[in-house]
Amino acid sequence: MLKIVIKDPSIETRTLKGQRGEFDVREQTGWIDMPSGERRRLRISLERGVNGYAPGSYTLDEASFEVSEYGDLKLSRQMKLTAVAAAAGVVGRSA
Repeated sequence: MLKIVIKDPSIETRTLKGQRGEFDVREQTGWIDMPSGERRRLRISLERGVNGYAPGSYTLDEASFEVSEYGDLKLSRQMKLTAVAAAAGVVGRSA
């Protein structure tokens, strides 16, 4: 099972321009422990209304996976994490 570690609860917001105008992308930095033993940095896109993940250890939630139109398993753009450590969790949601 892949373990993702959140060390810092900070969220980075970037404004991008698309065909329908500007939109915000909110991301949090995490670290993933690869099966090879290597630890790599990754960005976790946050859905609207999710304030971020508290520092702690997580795994990928089943909702993070999708099947493409070609039948391939792929990772969703909006990963969802499940806490492993008791102190970890989603910091909060807005209405």
